[in-house]
Amino acid sequence: HVNLGGQTLTLTNGNGGAFNGSINGSGNLTLDSGSLTLSGSNTYTGVTTIGNDATLTAASAQALTGTTAIHLNGGVLGVSNIDLATSAPVVLGADGGTLTLSRSHTLELDGAISGNAGVLNLLGIGGGTVLLTNANNSYQGGTRISNTFGGTNVVDVTATSALGSGDVTVGASSALNFIGHGSTIVSAGSRTINVGGTASISFGNSTSLGSSTINMAAGSSGTIGGADMGSAHLNNAGMVQVSDAASGHAVLTNAASGTVPSGSQIGDPFRSEDHT
Repeated sequence: HVNLGGQTLTLTNGNGGAFNGSINGSGNLTLDSGSLTLSGSNTYTGVTTIGNDATLTAASAQALTGTTAIHLNGGVLGVSNIDLATSAPVVLGADGGTLTLSRSHTLELDGAISGNAGVLNLLGIGGGTVLLTNANNSYQGGTRISNTFGGTNVVDVTATSALGSGDVTVGASSALNFIGHGSTIVSAGSRTINVGGTASISFGNSTSLGSSTINMAAGSSGTIGGADMGSAHLNNAGMVQVSDAASGHAVLTNAASGTVPSGSQIGDPFRSEDHT
């Protein structure tokens, strides 16, 4: 067991390591470089900092229970074979940070995510689900969603501004879903969203495309069901299905293999004079 007291424990683990004991106290934990896996039940209440060449992996749902903030200074926070929910704020440094999760598990980020320039990378290893729930996320460097080793990395956005203020890239074998709740509308805002081949995007009930620009590559797919079309620009080289969407001033441009909206939509939710 480690009692931090009110001090900061700074680690450099060049060869990697694991710790299955408990860490407590009001102090901070800093991993400057190398890798460390925490599999115990930790109650320390200080800041967890992950440096540019470091990977900290939580292998227990209680690994980060008490930490009051997570600082990613270019480092990686991994979630290994567990479901993890944290209300700790996440602060992205200039080099951003990466969150990874493993097959079929869920990472829920309820705390506010901030940062002036760094990119938030959400990487699935064999798939998984990331829940972004905080409407006060203010990070400005954008979001990259990607996946490796099979499966699909799913990112569910349940609050407007949960994606910060930057643009979003949805990579291969990844999905971005906007999910509203009753009278609470979740909007894509004014950002640009690039949806790569074999990636997907969806807007459900109580959502809006806002004034976003959505670029869909060949092989990508999109579903718009019960959403407000807003004044979005949809540049489509993939496949889009629209059902029961509220008409707006959105513009659809079909290119290459792009397909026109289909489904139970009555009429055309796009401005027909802007179809190309």
